Amino acid sequence: MSIKLGIPVIDDVVDIPTGKVVTYCVDPEVEGDVFLMQTLRENSEKCKCTLVITNMSPMVARNKFKEFGWNINFPIVDAYSGLVGDLSNEEYVVKDPSNAEELSKIVEDAIKENDLVAINSLSTMIDLCGERIVESVSYTHLTLPTN
Repeated sequence: MSIKLGIPVIDDVVDIPTGKVVTYCVDPEVEGDVFLMQTLRENSEKCKCTLVITNMSPMVARNKFKEFGWNINFPIVDAYSGLVGDLSNEEYVVKDPSNAEELSKIVEDAIKENDLVAINSLSTMIDLCGERIVESVSYTHLTLPTN
C-alpha cells in the first residue's frame, strides 16, 4: 500500500510507500495544517489513521476538518489539553506533553496501532521536550508537518 497526500498534482508523480516519513515544511506564517488534513482525509477510508495534536484542542482540530466539510472518524492523540490543564476524553491522552518519555510512549503506541500517524506540529513537540523527542520516537508511518 502506498500513502496518497491528497494533492493530485503530487500524487500523480510521487509514490510514497507505507513506512516512510513525509515532512511538510512550511514557513511560520503559512498555515500548513490543510496539507496534513488532506493527507489524513485521503487515506482514512483505506487505512487506520490518527492525528497527534500538540498546539490546539481536539475540538478545534475537529472543527478545522468540518470547515472543509470533512467528518473525521479516526482517533486523536491529545498532546495539548494536559498542557493547558484541560481534561480530555480522547482515546490517546498525553497528561504532561512536556514529559518526553510519556509523549514518546503514547505516540509510539499510536504508531503500533495505526497505519498512518500524523503530527500537526513537530516544532511544538521540540519546543516542549527538546530535540531528544525526535530521537526517542521510532517514526514509522508518520506524516510530520514542521512549522
